[in-house]
Amino acid sequence: MTNTFYTYLWLRSDGSPYYVGKGKDNRAYAKHTGINAPPKERIMIYPSVSEADAFETEIALIWYYGRKDLGTGCLRNLTDGGENPPSAKGLKRSNETRSTMRASMLKSKPWHHGTGTGHQKYKCRCEACLQWYVGHLEATKEDQRNRNGVVDPEETRRKRRLAKLGHKDSPETKEKRNASRAATFIQNGGSKASGVHKELNHGVNEKWVVRLRVNGKMKRFGMFNSKEEAISHSELVKKQLKGELNAR
Repeated sequence: MTNTFYTYLWLRSDGSPYYVGKGKDNRAYAKHTGINAPPKERIMIYPSVSEADAFETEIALIWYYGRKDLGTGCLRNLTDGGENPPSAKGLKRSNETRSTMRASMLKSKPWHHGTGTGHQKYKCRCEACLQWYVGHLEATKEDQRNRNGVVDPEETRRKRRLAKLGHKDSPETKEKRNASRAATFIQNGGSKASGVHKELNHGVNEKWVVRLRVNGKMKRFGMFNSKEEAISHSELVKKQLKGELNAR
């Protein structure tokens, strides 16, 4: 197809027309918004000498066959043709004009309001879209809380909210937390002695390991058969390193 304007007619399988359009190049054979083009044998082309001539032919064909939405014919066209010339593409519009066009589009498509499409894509901030956004945030938070199939008690959620607001735990709470962590550590094979813990080699050869933090880095200081030996060695290493040592 040469780079000239033309008017095209899409036909149904029974030969009746259902859409009239104006275009050039491959427009008649390309997919339109939400509509696939029919096979080539069901496309009629009316060559034109200019774009204006193609518009006139489009208007004449729509008038002749009539529009389905108006009850005057069989075409699915929603306008009388001759509008939206390609020269409008790339036209730089002011922010005010763009805002007016966006508002008009949202008004003509009310199903966008109160949805993610309206709020996120079209940046609509009407009451319905803002209400959707609030509900969306709540649903996202609830999904995160329930991601493991467990719903946190209301008291737990209240404490979490207070923590985010800068709430500080009381000394009693901190003491209980530290005692709980220490008990868990001992239960899992650890020792009250700082830097000593139990290590299993594939479930056999139980050993006690001394690990201490020196100058910000964790280092191993031996492996022992008994807990007492490991504690004794740990205390000896602490005395030797003194200031350099930050126990694990």
